[in-house]
Amino acid sequence: MENFAEYHISNITLLIPEDGMRAVIEVDGPFKDTDGFSLITGLLNEGKVAFGVDVSSIHKLVDLCKNEPGIRIHEAVVARGTPPIEGKNGSFEILVKAPPPVSIDEEGRADFRNIQHFQTVDKGQVVGRLFLPEPGKSGYNVFGKEVEPKPIHAAPLDFGKNIQKTADSNDLVAQTHGIFLQKEDRIDINPVLEVAKDVGLETGNVNYDGNVRIGGNITKGSSVSAMGDLLVGGMVESGNLIVGGSLTVRKGINTRREGTVKVTGNIQSVYIDNTALEAEGSLLIEKSLIASRVICYSDISVSAKGSTISGGDISVFGSISADFVGNRAENVTKITLGVHHKNCQYYELQLKELEKVEREFEKLGENVAKIKEYAQRMRGKIPVDKQAQFRVVFEKYKEVRDLHTRLTIDVEDIKSRRYNKNEVKIVVRDTIFPGVDIMYRGTLEKILAPMTACVLRFRPDQDKPTIEAYRPLARKSGIQ
Repeated sequence: MENFAEYHISNITLLIPEDGMRAVIEVDGPFKDTDGFSLITGLLNEGKVAFGVDVSSIHKLVDLCKNEPGIRIHEAVVARGTPPIEGKNGSFEILVKAPPPVSIDEEGRADFRNIQHFQTVDKGQVVGRLFLPEPGKSGYNVFGKEVEPKPIHAAPLDFGKNIQKTADSNDLVAQTHGIFLQKEDRIDINPVLEVAKDVGLETGNVNYDGNVRIGGNITKGSSVSAMGDLLVGGMVESGNLIVGGSLTVRKGINTRREGTVKVTGNIQSVYIDNTALEAEGSLLIEKSLIASRVICYSDISVSAKGSTISGGDISVFGSISADFVGNRAENVTKITLGVHHKNCQYYELQLKELEKVEREFEKLGENVAKIKEYAQRMRGKIPVDKQAQFRVVFEKYKEVRDLHTRLTIDVEDIKSRRYNKNEVKIVVRDTIFPGVDIMYRGTLEKILAPMTACVLRFRPDQDKPTIEAYRPLARKSGIQ
């Protein structure tokens, strides 16, 4: 609610809000003095209103009071200030395009030879551009005083030592060849960290905020953390891996399920065996995915001739493709399709929190009802000490009510994002064996007899998958 300064003459009141951007006249009943115009202008002078006075509005108000004496209170804005014209804060434009996402073809395979993991820039390349702030223009209030616009700020962009602003322009130029990185309002270029040999006792653990290339193996017990992409020339034998970008392994991954390999981007490897891993991107494998515990938030493609997915527990948000799924021994291979593992966990946590808040909200609602009933009995004459107590209850009620509303929206949102809304499929280029259990949206599909060269398509609007013949295209394989 606005606060007003008030001035009075006879039955006329002048109201001026704190910001001084308008002046309002109220007339209570007919003018006691016939010269209403002079009374109003005199009151404006008393209030020191000297700018933006609307003489025609004053005349209209005077005429209205004379012509419509039955209306008790007449009101009009008789002066207006000129608001300031706000300036424009500085901004920036990034000129480096993000790398394109990995595309999976109709058969669920990726083109290994043409996958671009990250974006490189050359020394001297313009990677961004700053735009200077634009100043605003002052206005004036009804007192004739200057009203300044809000302060303006430079572009909220921070750049590292490998990027510099040119002296004669606002261009941001790379000072070295490397990988372009952006995190919120900070940009930089990081050269790649090269480890020529195995990561082990000799090198110690690797923790780097950019891209890492390892020439040999990551041996058992070692730890590697790379905020960018990680390239391993040999094998991964350790489950202590955290990769902020994509992981490429020239040979294979076998951690004996010690620890968990966690990768934000894609994983490429010749094989993955007896390993626990989590990938927010795709799994792009040449030969086999065996006896592993996998959580994948995109697609899984096993592409080479004779490629196999067998054993283990696989949760995948997208689709799967391989030559063989399961094995002749009919050992259990568990596949959960189209589910977002983290969103399911987050949904359960949020649902429990919502239930807890609902109980508290219900209890507070009962307390509020009792207070209202008490107030009615007291006919509004509530002791001061109880007023303070009741105010605390009402404030807590409002706080919990708002929290309940937010949690309800969050729960409904995350509930819809637990499952893939699009079709997902299992592409079997050769044979899928009995022992493969496929879970899709709470429905279990058990493979009871071998099926060859088929595509199992799962859709949200169908209870059972549709099964059709697999039509082979040119095979693509190889880790680049």
